[in-house]
Amino acid sequence: MPIYTHCSDWEIVVSYWFDYYCSKKNRRREAGMAANETVGTTGEFDAGLMDKIVALCKRRGFIFQSSEIYGGINGFWDYGPLGVELKRNLKNTWWDDIVHKRDDIVGLDAAIIMNPKVWQASGHVGGFSDEMVDCKSCKSRYRIDELPSAKDIAAAIDKITNEQTEVEQILQSLVGDNGEHIKKVLKNVHHRKTTAADALKMLEGRCPRCGGELTSPRKFNLMFKTHIGAAEDSASVAYLRPETAQGIFVNYKNILDTSRVKLPFGIAQIGKAFRNEINPRNFTFRSREFEQMEIEYFCKPEDAPRWYDYWKQQRFEWYENCLLYT
Repeated sequence: MPIYTHCSDWEIVVSYWFDYYCSKKNRRREAGMAANETVGTTGEFDAGLMDKIVALCKRRGFIFQSSEIYGGINGFWDYGPLGVELKRNLKNTWWDDIVHKRDDIVGLDAAIIMNPKVWQASGHVGGFSDEMVDCKSCKSRYRIDELPSAKDIAAAIDKITNEQTEVEQILQSLVGDNGEHIKKVLKNVHHRKTTAADALKMLEGRCPRCGGELTSPRKFNLMFKTHIGAAEDSASVAYLRPETAQGIFVNYKNILDTSRVKLPFGIAQIGKAFRNEINPRNFTFRSREFEQMEIEYFCKPEDAPRWYDYWKQQRFEWYENCLLYT
């Protein structure tokens, strides 16, 4: 039986350039090559630089907030005159390098809406979910993995009490620009107005913003649900695809039978995907509608480690050559 090798780096959103540019700048800063870089201490853009990027993208006609004249809609973006050209150039370059210039990869354009049995078989209906909690006071909603853990809070308190680094740096690293309640409590620890033990009690299971009580965690499926046909009942339920990979998998035999390919070979696809994120944020880095450029490469099981290493290196070199030096 063939298996496929798949690297998450192959699922590229158009914001990839910003992500890579940030990490490269951070490496340069750590190497002492740029003393005045504006990358945050955690390796991510600081809030000021992110705001500048958003403003620049709008001012130059790259990306606009979707439905902006009606107040916008969180997690959705429109690409303007320059943005759509950048996006088209990126997709065309990728397709030319991956499909046209190789003999072992063919293309596919699968439908966005598929039979819901596909998502049941893949585990998305039952398992494609995040745990979330709500604040009972301010109604803020969080993914569990967004909240600082008790271990992280305890480590921050330890640093503050021992004055190992600047308090503002510790708070920024822990909660970023949110978490007013956490910041207030930890600043009181710094000023010796609150003990470390009391601070832990005040923060555990509490809203980072207002300090209100959080609900118990519950599962939230990330797939957008819709209905096919005139009746909206359980028999007509369908989903917008949360990834492009399943379209490749269900068409594997069709492509094998019609394209005269044999192992090892790959299938490439560019297309829209949708994820009903609990809390989209950071510009296009976490969106509810985005585009993926993906390869699934099929090979014999014993060859999988070799092909995985090959493709990991190939894609990394493509990112450098195409996105950074052109």
